[in-house]
Amino acid sequence: MPDNLFGITRLATSGKVYKNNHSYDELDGSIGLGFGYRNIDTTILLLPFYEKSYYGGGKKSEKGLKPYSDTRGFGVETTLQLSNRWRLYSDVKLGKNEYKKKTYLNGYRYSLNETLIYFPDSRQYISAGLGYSMLRTEEKDSSFNKAAFLTGWMYEWDGGVSTLLQAAYGHKKIPGRRLLGE
Repeated sequence: MPDNLFGITRLATSGKVYKNNHSYDELDGSIGLGFGYRNIDTTILLLPFYEKSYYGGGKKSEKGLKPYSDTRGFGVETTLQLSNRWRLYSDVKLGKNEYKKKTYLNGYRYSLNETLIYFPDSRQYISAGLGYSMLRTEEKDSSFNKAAFLTGWMYEWDGGVSTLLQAAYGHKKIPGRRLLGE
């Protein structure tokens, strides 16, 4: 590849396992293949992605996880080195959700996140950020807008072990939904 350009592969998994209630277990996996540009102060990633979700099925489930949804999308991430101690991370994602059975949840999701990161020294950082996401589904009552504030602290101890503490607060609003009496 030409100078400063690179290819990237990103694999991720996450899930929830309920010890006494496996019918509500969840598993998500994603893969992204894309490319990026990097110089001394800037990194830009363009990353198409595919995500697959599995679910235990709830009350009426049979044993085991079953395919639940697929999401195809595109993401753009940037990192700007503002100074020796400050960095700004931004990401935008657009995706199309398709559900196996609950097709009324089919739709689109959009997200934008901005995170400011401070490095007091080479072993730790403190971060704070804002995020905004929208989900638009065929059934309007399942759509939402969500704003969030996130903060975190990471420290790398001797021996390569690190601690990461994160906290977030979000507010979710369902468009068009009115409370009784409004």
